[in-house]
Amino acid sequence: MMHFPLMGAGTGIYVDLLAKELIKRGDEVRVLCSGHEKPNKPYPLDTLLFKNDNTNVYDVPFDFPVFASHPLSKGKQFGNLSKEERKVYTNAFRKKIANEIKILKPDLIHVHHGWIIASIVSEYDIPYVITLHGTEYYAFNTFPEYQEEVLNGLKAAKKIMALTQKEKDQAIEAYGLNNDDIIIVNSGTDTDLFKPLTIDKSALLNSYNIQPTDQPIVFFGGRMTPQKGLDTLIRAAKIYNNSTINPVTILAGDG
Repeated sequence: MMHFPLMGAGTGIYVDLLAKELIKRGDEVRVLCSGHEKPNKPYPLDTLLFKNDNTNVYDVPFDFPVFASHPLSKGKQFGNLSKEERKVYTNAFRKKIANEIKILKPDLIHVHHGWIIASIVSEYDIPYVITLHGTEYYAFNTFPEYQEEVLNGLKAAKKIMALTQKEKDQAIEAYGLNNDDIIIVNSGTDTDLFKPLTIDKSALLNSYNIQPTDQPIVFFGGRMTPQKGLDTLIRAAKIYNNSTINPVTILAGDG
C-alpha cells in the first residue's frame, strides 16, 4: 500500500518491481496506490483516483497531496490541506483499505512511507511492516499536525525497514523508535537495465546541445527537490570550477 502512483517517482517504481518479484516467487499480492487512472499492471491492484485536469472519474475531488513535490501531481503539500480535505483524503483511503483487506484477507500488509496509511492499517488485527523512503521524515518535521497519527502507525508496525543507515538514524531520532525496531534493507539494482554501455560521448553530448569536451563531467539526474541535495552540488561546483581541471556540471530533472 502506498500514497502515490506506481510511476513518476522512486517509491512507485520500488513498489511495482517488488510486486512483480513477489509474484514470481509464488506469493499472492495485491497493490493499493494513488493516481489519476488505474495503471495496467501484471498483478491485481486498486487505485484511489484523484482529480486532475484530465479526469472525469475520481474518488477524491482534488489532486493527490505530496510531501514536497511529485512530477505527476499539481496537488498541495500535506501540510496545506484544509481539515475538510484531510478528512476526505483519509476517509477515501480508509474505504479502499477496508475493501482490499476484504478481497485478499492478507497475512501481511506492506506499507510504504510511515504516514497516514499505516495509521489506518493499525486499526486492523493484521500484522504489517513499513518501508521508509526518506521523504516522510521531512514531512514529519514540517507538518506537526500529522505527528500523532504518524507515530500511531509506526509504533504498531511489526517491523520497520529503512533503505540506508542514515534513514534508520533519522527514524530513531524523529520517531523515538528503538534500534531493534528498524532493519536496513538496501534497494536492489536491476542490472539488466542499469549496466555500462559503449557510447560515442561526443555524439551524446551533441544530442543535448552540449559542446563535447575532454573535461570531467559531473551529472545529476533526478527530481529537483530540496532533499536531493542539489544545493550542496552547486556549492561544490563553485569550488571545483576554480580548479585547473574545471569539470562540467550537468543537471537533468524536473521540479
